[in-house]
Amino acid sequence: MKIVADLYIRVSTEEQKLTGFSQRYQEEILKAYCAIHTLTIDQIVFEDYSAKTFNRPAWKELFNTYRTNKLRAPRLLLVTKWDRFSRNTAEAYQMLGKLSRLGVEVRAIEQPIDMSIPENQMMLAFFLAVPEVENARRSLEIKKGQQRGITEGRWMGPAPYGYKNMIDAKGIKYIKQVEMQASIMRFAFQELSTGLHTVTEVFHLVVEYGFDKSINCFWRAIRNPVYCGKISAHRHGEVITVQGQHQAIIPEILFLKVQQILGRKKVVTRSARTNDLLPLRGLLLCPVCHRVMTGSGSTGKCGKVFYYYHCRSSCQIRFPVQQVHEQLERFLQRLYPNFYFKQRYQEVEQQLLFQQTEQQLLAHSKALKKVEISKQRLSRLDRLLLEGSVEPVHYKTLKQECEAEIELLQDALKLAATRLEDIHQLRNQHSLGICRLGDLYQTMNSVKKER
Repeated sequence: MKIVADLYIRVSTEEQKLTGFSQRYQEEILKAYCAIHTLTIDQIVFEDYSAKTFNRPAWKELFNTYRTNKLRAPRLLLVTKWDRFSRNTAEAYQMLGKLSRLGVEVRAIEQPIDMSIPENQMMLAFFLAVPEVENARRSLEIKKGQQRGITEGRWMGPAPYGYKNMIDAKGIKYIKQVEMQASIMRFAFQELSTGLHTVTEVFHLVVEYGFDKSINCFWRAIRNPVYCGKISAHRHGEVITVQGQHQAIIPEILFLKVQQILGRKKVVTRSARTNDLLPLRGLLLCPVCHRVMTGSGSTGKCGKVFYYYHCRSSCQIRFPVQQVHEQLERFLQRLYPNFYFKQRYQEVEQQLLFQQTEQQLLAHSKALKKVEISKQRLSRLDRLLLEGSVEPVHYKTLKQECEAEIELLQDALKLAATRLEDIHQLRNQHSLGICRLGDLYQTMNSVKKER
């Protein structure tokens, strides 16, 4: 009786799949083996998936055929080597057991093993383990290489939107700007930096200009520091940012401003627990039972509402709201700090104002220096254009970046000047806020009164 054999041919890399060399080689030697041993070939299965798992389309189809069609006679499944069958030792043993129960014997013609000899089980374990170790080692080396490339400032992996993957003469990979896409991302960051539009609104704008990705991709892009010339890397479990070797699309100050705007938390409006007419509700104690008093309104016979602070218990203690408020305000008017406390308070207040002044002056000085540097860059750029050292297209892009940076810095200067003016007015005040508690209380809203 002739023995039926199925040929399983799997490629290990994308290059082998494209060239077809490995598939042709496996098919030729498997057919030659069948001819020599007078085996009848039933199926020839080609696979181009990794052997790390058995979750492969062609393999699943073949295995389902074995399960659904009961085999009347033993069948061989031929592969050239055991790594063509699997590169996972644990899964390989499980699959060999399943195939054995279905009447299928797996045989690697270039690594033959006589399974009737118990000692040959060690050889099978060796043949299955070696490819798995090779995969693990290769994966580890690739990860190390990628991490090393990232720490050197090179983008590893598919290029983000606005860039494309390139390889230089030395075979080193890098990313290069795609001008059309880069201009779209530049426009997106500039619109977001104004704070006038939501991310969704800006997304719809860039879609009209040609952005062809999803909104989730857009969210990841505007959070990615690659657009300002930085690359995120992991070192010792922490996320760090390194200077990239690629050309930035936007200035770093523009990227940071957008991140600051995106990081603002939305203010959730909730109904205040404190009633404007009852700011002391929950703060007063009943003079009889010493429980916390609440407050509510009572409608009189003429339809007018009268408000009271009253006890929750059966003691029936209640006070008109206006009476309580007037007594509290008279009490606050009598409060006045003694000389020692007033002097210490004034010293602390002046010290805090001095520190804030120093911080604002330092920020103002840094912004002025950056403005001057940006203007010098713009002037040098004009000279390079006149000399013909820079292309008009690149000149326009660089000029827009410089002008955008100057505009942002000028906004920072205006903000610093406003804060300095506010601090100056506070320092010139002769009366301390702590000395005017009664007046302050009357001008506050209900929430601040409660505090």
